[in-house]
Amino acid sequence: MTVSTEQKTANKHTGLKIVVVVLGVLLIFGFIGMIATVVYQVTHGKKHPEPAVGEQPGESLPVFGDVTVPIHQGERIARIQSSGNRLIVELATVEGNSRLVILDKTTGHVLGTISFPQQP
Repeated sequence: MTVSTEQKTANKHTGLKIVVVVLGVLLIFGFIGMIATVVYQVTHGKKHPEPAVGEQPGESLPVFGDVTVPIHQGERIARIQSSGNRLIVELATVEGNSRLVILDKTTGHVLGTISFPQQP
């Protein structure tokens, strides 16, 4: 019994057909998984936190009167930045020292300071 060339070629193609079918099935499952993930994200999406007081368009902060921010001799305001309900004031000196004064925008109170002294 001899195996013909056609049968050998058919046996080689059988392995290739199995690989193609397996890869096709993986591709289909990949697409199903991707579509399921998109549907899940749309239905259970990330909830956005409530905006802080004064962050809604047209909403103003409550009035809290005059506030005095302590600035030491030789300091100057280098930068002011707003972040949520916080106002961050960076104070700097000519010598290179700096500190941050953190204020609550809703009450005007100084919440704290962070100093950055220059090291020798």
